[in-house]
Amino acid sequence: MDFVIKASQLAVEKYITKPQQSGRAPSRCYISLDLKNMFNEISRDKILQVIQAKFPEMLPLVSLLYSDPGTVFFRMADGTWNTQSMAEGVNQGCPLSSILAALVLHEVLAPIDAKLKIRAANRRQQQNTGDDDAGGETHPMAYIDDAGAAVPHEDVEFFFDEFTKLGPQFGCHLNTVKTRIMTSTNGSSALPAIEREYGTLIADSL
Repeated sequence: MDFVIKASQLAVEKYITKPQQSGRAPSRCYISLDLKNMFNEISRDKILQVIQAKFPEMLPLVSLLYSDPGTVFFRMADGTWNTQSMAEGVNQGCPLSSILAALVLHEVLAPIDAKLKIRAANRRQQQNTGDDDAGGETHPMAYIDDAGAAVPHEDVEFFFDEFTKLGPQFGCHLNTVKTRIMTSTNGSSALPAIEREYGTLIADSL
């Protein structure tokens, strides 16, 4: 987690803060994704598919734990206990829960990452080397269910479109209330500078 935090801080400093300090527009936004109730909504079918394909030696154990709906115990306001069937999500208290949730989230982020790298490569072929001499490659990172990335402006809307298309199939739903797009770190809007440097279409997209 410390690595993800430090890498995120350095990305914000490099792509947003330093350009603003020198009077230029930030070259990227920092996206911080919040997923709705991920541990309870992650797809059990996808969990089993990932384990079968990549960690088959774990399949008997994971099947034992997740082939059938789990049972959630909860106490009512009057002190009585009740139960509810849990058909999706990982089991509370299961030592594998965070690992399984992260493996499924990876199945969402990896294909998006591949598409973003193709977009960056295409820009580089068109002599647009971006801010990294590679066309503006994005490197999504996640710590269990907290994901983020420093994304070039022209890829931000694409990133969200791809996530909202692919994520729900895996039980990964964006919480749009808590998801954040950081465009500036100096307390003022970066959109006017972004529009001047990158064009109206990109500014309108952001």
